Amino acid sequence: FCDLPMSTSPPRCNKLVTESSQILNRVFSFLEPKDMVIAIPTSRSFERAGDQNKIWRKLFEKEFGKNTAECATSEERENWRKHFLTTRTMEMELQSSIYQGSC
Repeated sequence: FCDLPMSTSPPRCNKLVTESSQILNRVFSFLEPKDMVIAIPTSRSFERAGDQNKIWRKLFEKEFGKNTAECATSEERENWRKHFLTTRTMEMELQSSIYQGSC
Protein backbone atom coordinates (compact mmCIF):
# COMPACT_ATOMS: atom_id res chain seq x y z
CA PHE A 1 0.00 0.00 0.00
CA CYS A 2 2.69 2.51 0.97
CA ASP A 3 5.05 1.22 -1.72
CA LEU A 4 3.21 3.35 -4.27
CA PRO A 5 5.03 6.45 -5.52
CA MET A 6 4.48 9.46 -3.26
CA SER A 7 2.33 11.25 -5.86
CA THR A 8 -0.18 8.39 -6.06
CA SER A 9 -0.20 7.38 -2.39
CA PRO A 10 -3.00 8.48 -0.10
CA PRO A 11 -2.14 11.51 2.12
CA ARG A 12 -2.00 9.38 5.27
CA CYS A 13 0.58 7.12 3.66
CA ASN A 14 2.67 10.13 2.56
CA LYS A 15 2.75 11.36 6.16
CA LEU A 16 3.81 7.91 7.39
CA VAL A 17 6.60 7.71 4.80
CA THR A 18 7.82 11.20 5.72
CA GLU A 19 7.76 10.49 9.46
CA SER A 20 9.53 7.14 9.10
CA SER A 21 12.17 8.86 6.95
CA GLN A 22 12.77 11.43 9.64
CA ILE A 23 13.07 8.71 12.27
CA LEU A 24 15.55 6.76 10.14
CA ASN A 25 17.59 9.90 9.53
CA ARG A 26 17.72 10.50 13.26
CA VAL A 27 18.74 6.90 14.00
CA PHE A 28 21.40 6.97 11.29
CA SER A 29 22.87 10.15 12.75
CA PHE A 30 23.90 8.10 15.83
CA LEU A 31 25.48 5.19 13.95
CA GLU A 32 29.18 4.72 13.47
CA PRO A 33 30.36 4.62 9.84
CA LYS A 34 31.03 0.87 9.89
CA ASP A 35 27.47 0.27 11.11
CA MET A 36 26.06 2.56 8.40
CA VAL A 37 27.93 0.65 5.70
CA ILE A 38 26.47 -2.61 7.00
CA ALA A 39 22.90 -1.30 7.49
CA ILE A 40 22.41 0.67 4.27
CA PRO A 41 22.20 -2.24 1.82
CA THR A 42 19.66 -4.15 3.92
CA SER A 43 16.57 -2.26 2.73
CA ARG A 44 15.45 0.44 0.31
CA SER A 45 14.34 2.64 3.18
CA PHE A 46 17.75 2.33 4.82
CA GLU A 47 19.45 3.07 1.52
CA ARG A 48 17.42 6.25 1.02
CA ALA A 49 18.07 7.37 4.59
CA GLY A 50 21.73 6.40 4.49
CA ASP A 51 22.34 8.28 1.29
CA GLN A 52 21.70 11.67 2.89
CA ASN A 53 24.67 13.89 2.13
CA LYS A 54 24.44 15.77 5.43
CA ILE A 55 24.70 12.56 7.46
CA TRP A 56 27.91 11.60 5.67
CA ARG A 57 29.33 15.10 6.09
CA LYS A 58 28.77 14.87 9.85
CA LEU A 59 30.45 11.46 9.88
CA PHE A 60 33.35 12.89 7.88
CA GLU A 61 33.74 15.81 10.28
CA LYS A 62 33.60 13.45 13.26
CA GLU A 63 36.18 11.08 11.80
CA PHE A 64 38.61 13.48 10.10
CA GLY A 65 37.88 16.86 11.69
CA LYS A 66 35.89 19.89 10.67
CA ASN A 67 38.96 21.63 9.23
CA THR A 68 39.58 18.72 6.87
CA ALA A 69 35.93 18.79 5.77
CA GLU A 70 36.19 22.49 4.99
CA CYS A 71 39.08 21.75 2.61
CA ALA A 72 36.95 19.40 0.47
CA THR A 73 36.59 20.24 -3.20
CA SER A 74 33.19 21.09 -4.66
CA GLU A 75 33.07 17.61 -6.25
CA GLU A 76 33.77 15.95 -2.90
CA ARG A 77 31.10 18.07 -1.21
CA GLU A 78 28.49 16.79 -3.67
CA ASN A 79 28.99 13.22 -2.44
CA TRP A 80 30.18 13.09 1.16
CA ARG A 81 29.53 9.34 1.33
CA LYS A 82 31.99 8.66 -1.49
CA HIS A 83 34.48 11.18 -0.08
CA PHE A 84 34.25 9.60 3.38
CA LEU A 85 34.75 6.06 2.11
CA THR A 86 37.62 7.08 -0.20
CA THR A 87 39.41 9.01 2.54
CA ARG A 88 38.86 6.19 5.03
CA THR A 89 40.27 3.63 2.57
CA MET A 90 43.34 5.78 1.88
CA GLU A 91 43.90 6.24 5.62
CA MET A 92 43.65 2.50 6.25
CA GLU A 93 46.08 1.75 3.41
CA LEU A 94 48.55 4.30 4.79
CA GLN A 95 48.31 2.85 8.29
CA SER A 96 48.77 -0.65 6.90
CA SER A 97 51.89 0.33 4.95
CA ILE A 98 53.33 2.11 8.01
CA TYR A 99 52.65 -0.93 10.18
CA GLN A 100 54.19 -3.33 7.64
CA GLY A 101 57.25 -1.10 7.32
CA SER A 102 57.86 -1.05 11.07
CA CYS A 103 58.20 -4.81 11.49
